[in-house]
Amino acid sequence: QFLKIETDEGYWGWGEPVVEGRAGVVRAAVKELERYLIGKDPMDIEDIWQVLYRGAFYRGGPEVMSAIAGIDQALWDIKGKFFGTQIYNLLGGKCRDKLRVYCWIGGDRPGDVVEAARDGRFLSIDDFRQRTKVSKSVIDLMESMHLFGDIPQSNQISLFDMGFS
Repeated sequence: QFLKIETDEGYWGWGEPVVEGRAGVVRAAVKELERYLIGKDPMDIEDIWQVLYRGAFYRGGPEVMSAIAGIDQALWDIKGKFFGTQIYNLLGGKCRDKLRVYCWIGGDRPGDVVEAARDGRFLSIDDFRQRTKVSKSVIDLMESMHLFGDIPQSNQISLFDMGFS
């Protein structure tokens, strides 16, 4: 699930507050925290985070922390748009040109995973292994069945290839 925060000046930002299997609880936590955000300066990200985290008598578990993280992401997105720069420039600059990324291949049943493998929803065999947590013996079997085609053993993605230039 995604969260969109809009400002009265026309800026908006996206965040992703999510805990698998607990989307409704996270959504409710965001709704609870929403009333604090109204009227606040979205540039005061650290102050907002501290109040959301420390302002309640009891600190939250994973659902509340995910709600706060999604709000935090959306506020940073707003700040990047306001200053017309990538967020990493606001956080001290980029520290590498390439990085490994994680993307869920999908599927809760073995057949779904095999179908996703055949459709090429992954970047490399290492990427497939990381996203599916499939055992080495199953991956070896899939390789022997030529399910991976011509993809490399491992891969790094350029930040620029992903539109982060």
